[in-house]
Amino acid sequence: MYKLIRVDEATSGFFGLKMPLYSVLYSCWETERLLETAGLVELARRTLNITSSVWLNRKTCRSRLGYDVSTLRLDQVKVRCAEHLGCFDSMDTNLTVLQITSASPIFLQLQHSLKDEVDVGSEALLFLFISKNSPDSDIRTNWLRAGFLAQQLSIIAADEGFGSFTSHGYEAPEGKAGETGTIEYVLWIG
Repeated sequence: MYKLIRVDEATSGFFGLKMPLYSVLYSCWETERLLETAGLVELARRTLNITSSVWLNRKTCRSRLGYDVSTLRLDQVKVRCAEHLGCFDSMDTNLTVLQITSASPIFLQLQHSLKDEVDVGSEALLFLFISKNSPDSDIRTNWLRAGFLAQQLSIIAADEGFGSFTSHGYEAPEGKAGETGTIEYVLWIG
């Protein structure tokens, strides 16, 4: 029923694009919905315009995200992220990415629920990667695409000198996941 994507099947494409191997390559996929190496490489090709040595310089921060930031530069990151997300909107109907403002109750709930993991101020950007729960939705593919896209936005942040913190979506605020969708990832930039 499941097939493992072997590391040696996928590394050639990623090394050819000078990109790192995403940890999800160890995940299993349903045979009939298998995401082949070519599919992974295609995901990578769409993001070549923002990938470079930034991959190596990318950092994950857990403290004081969104406190001492230039709002002008953060707005630039927001614009770049929106442009990047626009490329994926029509390509994946099972994945939605929401940018949440700091005034939103969801922002405050997640900020509070993650306080032991990451120190986030109100100037941070918050993105939720939500997959639809539907019969034609493959949860493993949704997770891969959400994680890959979260990685790309974190690269944009690093490129602009910001830190980022990505968490799996298990901290979903009550009523925001379940019947209509699942929060796969939570990404903070600041």
